[in-house]
Amino acid sequence: MGKNLSNIFIIQPDKNISAKIESLLINSGYKICGTNRRGRTSFNKIKKSAPQLVIIENNLINDENGIDIAFDIKRKFGIPVILLIESLDKDVLKRIKAATIFGYILKPVNENNLIAAIEIVYNKFIYDKKIKESEQRYQGIVENLPLMLCRFLPVSGEITYINSNFCRYLKKSCEELIGKNFFEFIPHSDIKDLKKRFDSLNIDNPLLSFEHYEKRGNREIWQRRIDQAIFNDHGEVVEYQLITEDITERKLNQIEIEKKSAELKERVKELNCLYNISAIAEESENSLDDILSKIVSIIPDSMQYPEITCAKIEYNGRVYKTDNFKKSKSHLKKEIKINNGKAGCFIVCYCGTTKNKPPRFLKEEEMLVSEIAELIEKIIERHNTRNELKKLEKEIIFISEKERQRIGNELHDGLGQLLTGISFLFRTVKKNVNKNTSEQIKEIDELSKLIKEASVLCRQLSKGLPVINIDQNGLLVAIDQLANDLSRLYNINCNLNIKGDIHIKDNFTASQIYRIVQESVNNSIKHGEADSIEIILKSNKDAFYLYVKDNGKGMDANKKSSGMGINIMRYRADLIGGEFRAGNSRRGGFEVSVKIMNER
Repeated sequence: MGKNLSNIFIIQPDKNISAKIESLLINSGYKICGTNRRGRTSFNKIKKSAPQLVIIENNLINDENGIDIAFDIKRKFGIPVILLIESLDKDVLKRIKAATIFGYILKPVNENNLIAAIEIVYNKFIYDKKIKESEQRYQGIVENLPLMLCRFLPVSGEITYINSNFCRYLKKSCEELIGKNFFEFIPHSDIKDLKKRFDSLNIDNPLLSFEHYEKRGNREIWQRRIDQAIFNDHGEVVEYQLITEDITERKLNQIEIEKKSAELKERVKELNCLYNISAIAEESENSLDDILSKIVSIIPDSMQYPEITCAKIEYNGRVYKTDNFKKSKSHLKKEIKINNGKAGCFIVCYCGTTKNKPPRFLKEEEMLVSEIAELIEKIIERHNTRNELKKLEKEIIFISEKERQRIGNELHDGLGQLLTGISFLFRTVKKNVNKNTSEQIKEIDELSKLIKEASVLCRQLSKGLPVINIDQNGLLVAIDQLANDLSRLYNINCNLNIKGDIHIKDNFTASQIYRIVQESVNNSIKHGEADSIEIILKSNKDAFYLYVKDNGKGMDANKKSSGMGINIMRYRADLIGGEFRAGNSRRGGFEVSVKIMNER
């Protein structure tokens, strides 16, 4: 189907032929916007339906002539027309050409011929329309812009017309140029190309537009040229026309804009680089090694020649570099200073050439490298500060654990033993008291009962502050004992399930794991009201896993935030490099998990 062609109007007195044409067009995807049996009575319908193409019978009713009607339709509505004719003789062909009708079809009509004619006629109509629009634009340029225009004959090159702008360009008067050979005033080096361009013009391609550059002394000149051939009715070239517009100022502005745009793109690349570095540094899970490796990888894209850019960071005896890193003379180097002392360096190199020459770094790139070096220093200092803070936090928790253990020992070994001794003495006193003093015996029994209760309470407190030493080797024993004590004290089912060979890297990690288990099971009993708790310790070659699952009522979904216990567990997990999760289980109850990756 022709481009954007859909609506077709049919003028055909024979209903059978009209119906056949309609059917063929509809089957081929076209739309029929109207039909009529007569010629001139179709004009109002054509005006209302606005077809894009008309098919008209040559032999109409009341001796109307289809050629004349087609000519009037084309002239009045500016749309293409296809004529249906019985036979093509010289007289008919002559009249069709005189009426400048776009096309015709011989009857009887078949689908292939009909569709081919429509495609050819409509495309030719569109093409001619574009040519006319082009000619109108051309005339507007000539009339409204300061152009240089010259016309000359094809064989002799005799100048028939030249405007004042062209005369000033050639530094000649109009009288000196009219009647002379145009090519006498053209630089000899340009004559061959100019003649070749004019010779390439034909009736289908009558003009050629291009940009021309030349240098006159120290001045650069850009021109927009239009070479055009003017044809007679027989398709013969009768004249050549040359139109030239000086676009030097516009071209220089364009070059400047392109230059500024390129510079702006470079600045955007630099800003993106700094933003990406900041984003990498904000990712809390990244280690310093990961951060510096990622920073190195994004450096090349921020430079003017990414494909030959390489980078390297040296810090604290370690090296982070791109795969293509190679030291070269074309490089930028900045020291990395931590606490006012040299700790490493940052290097960016061009490890190749452009246009067979080693590239030079822009001033803006030197500034960028300095800014990146400063960012690296700040990132390292912040990372070191964070590590120091974690060390301090570990020391505080370690001291807290020691103090807690000391209090537990004192309760167990001091107050507990003292209460046990007092209870024993009371039993001895009770035996020695006279049997007749029943009132005294009753008081002694009451005191003994209170001391026994105090002793039980002391033992329970000491369980909360364990006297056992929770180290990496005693963790499993401590958790197992905790599970047994909870089962006995609260009359619940608390089990420890061990999967794999459990190995904890240090005592601090072991103590934090124990505290997470202890906090989790206490929450399950006090808040979740669970009567069944499973503690799972699992290990493989990649990581250690802790799970505490219960069958309690879980966490209230309407609560806005987690309780302090969960936050403390999360904090403890973070101290030992663990990934902490807590929430209601799909199977019911509540689940706490900690994942600690193994060191490689």
